[in-house]
Amino acid sequence: MRKCIAGLLCGLALVVGAFPAAAEFSIPAGYVDKRLVIATEPGKTDSDYVAYYQNGTKTSLDDISWVDGREGHGKAVSLSGKDDFLAVGYDQLRLTNFSVSMWVNWKGAADGKTADQRLLSIVQDADNYIALSPLHKDDSQPDSQGRIINGLYLDVTIAGERETGYKASAPEVQTGLPQNKWHHIALVARQPYLSLYVDGVLHAQAMWSIGLRELNPQYLRIGGGMSGDASLNALVDDVELYGFDLSSDQLKMLAGGVDPLEPGATVPPTTTAAPATRPTTTSTTAINLDDPGKDQSLKVALTVGGCGLGIFVLLTLGALLLGKKPPREGDA
Repeated sequence: MRKCIAGLLCGLALVVGAFPAAAEFSIPAGYVDKRLVIATEPGKTDSDYVAYYQNGTKTSLDDISWVDGREGHGKAVSLSGKDDFLAVGYDQLRLTNFSVSMWVNWKGAADGKTADQRLLSIVQDADNYIALSPLHKDDSQPDSQGRIINGLYLDVTIAGERETGYKASAPEVQTGLPQNKWHHIALVARQPYLSLYVDGVLHAQAMWSIGLRELNPQYLRIGGGMSGDASLNALVDDVELYGFDLSSDQLKMLAGGVDPLEPGATVPPTTTAAPATRPTTTSTTAINLDDPGKDQSLKVALTVGGCGLGIFVLLTLGALLLGKKPPREGDA
C-alpha cells in the first residue's frame, strides 16, 4: 500500500512540475528595482531614458530650472507653464500595470490659463490617451443632484471613447488641486481601474480595460500634453514611474515621505491631509486595491510560488492517504 502511495505521489510531482510558474513581462531598460526616476535632485537623475524640455526645447537636467523644494527635501523642478515638461519615451512604457508618483506644488494660472493644465499625459494619439488636470470645469451636464465637474480631473480616452474619473461637487464648490501647497499625487493602473490618489487617499477612478502595452503610448509627459494643451505651472519633485501597481500601503508610505522599496519600510503613523475641499461622493465606485476579489486572489495563489504550492498539495494528499493531519502552510 505504501509503495502504491509513494508511486502516486511521484507521479503527481511530475505532473505539477510540468506546469511552470506564470511568466512576468520584463521591465524596460532604465528601471532600478522596477522604478524609473524621472526627477529628484540636480545631477542625480540625468538619464538616457528621460528628456527635459524648457520652452519646448530639449535641454539637460542641470539646465532646467531648480528651486527650493519641500522642507527638508532639497530641490524641486520649476515648470513655468510655458511649454516646460519632463518626458519618458516609447521604449520605457512597455508595461502592463504601472504607477506614476510625484509631489506637486501647483501655482495656478499661467499665461491666463488655469483650467486644463496637464499634470501628466500618456499619449498614443488624439483618440488614445490618459490625461490628468489639476482643475477642469464642466457644468454642461449636472447630475441628478445638480453637481458638476469642477476640480481634479482624470480623462481616459480609448479609440475615441472617453471614461472619466472625478469628484462631482456643488457648483459653488471647487475641488481642484489646492494652489501653493505641496501634495502627493499618484496614478495607479490595475485593471479594470485607473485610480487617482491624493496624499495617499483614493480620490477618483476611471475604467481601464487595457494595459499600458495595449495603449501603445508614444510618450509620457509630466507637466505637458498634446499640442494645444495647457502646460503645467508648478513645482514638481520626486517624480517616479513604477513598473507595477503600488499597493495602498505603499502609496501611504510615499505620501508620508517613506520610500516603499526600502527594506523594512512601513506606513508612517500619519500622512499629509488630503485637500480640505475634497467632497465625499465619487463619480465611480471606489474599491479597495488590496482586495481585488476572490478570482484574482485564487489566480495569485496558483501562480505565485508555484513550486511551493505543488509541494504543499503533495504533502497534504500524502498525509490524508496515510491518515495523518496535513501540514499547515509555514510549517518547516
